[in-house]
Amino acid sequence: MESAGEELNELHEQAEHAEHTKMIEVSFTMSVLAVLLAAATLLGHRAHTEEVVLSNDRTDQYNFYQFKKERGVLADQEADVLTVLAAEVKDEHSRENIDKLKDKYVERSKKEREDIDKINDKAKEIEKEKEVLTHKADRFDLAEGFLEVALVICSLTLLTSNRAFWLAGIAIGVAGVVVVVLGLLLH
Repeated sequence: MESAGEELNELHEQAEHAEHTKMIEVSFTMSVLAVLLAAATLLGHRAHTEEVVLSNDRTDQYNFYQFKKERGVLADQEADVLTVLAAEVKDEHSRENIDKLKDKYVERSKKEREDIDKINDKAKEIEKEKEVLTHKADRFDLAEGFLEVALVICSLTLLTSNRAFWLAGIAIGVAGVVVVVLGLLLH
């Protein structure tokens, strides 16, 4: 027959084991939250990087647009000068050569206007794509915040042994995962 002291020690060990088992669940939850946090952080960084690249592409398109526009204006000016010059020239052969050159500048001006419309459309398309990436990055950043808070709240369970913190951390973590999924679904 066991003594009262041995029985008390055995009950104490069983209580410690039960408490330890509960903390394993909390620790596992924290590990999962940490992995999800790392994934959300990675997605956020990638989205922000792509956003910067698209900003540069958009700027390049607008610079190219400006170049083409100036080139078209110069072609128009050259055509105007040649029109005035052709009116002043008496020699028919010289006037024909000037008219051919003027037609070349008029054609260049027309082509530049067509090009700037295409470039402008492409820049607007890049801008729309960048806006979607901005919204995605914002979602991932928000999810990162939720997951960080969830991790901290769960860690309070280890300090206080209050399972309400664990459940609150899980709920906040689920909210973070939902926000990540919403970010992934944006197109």
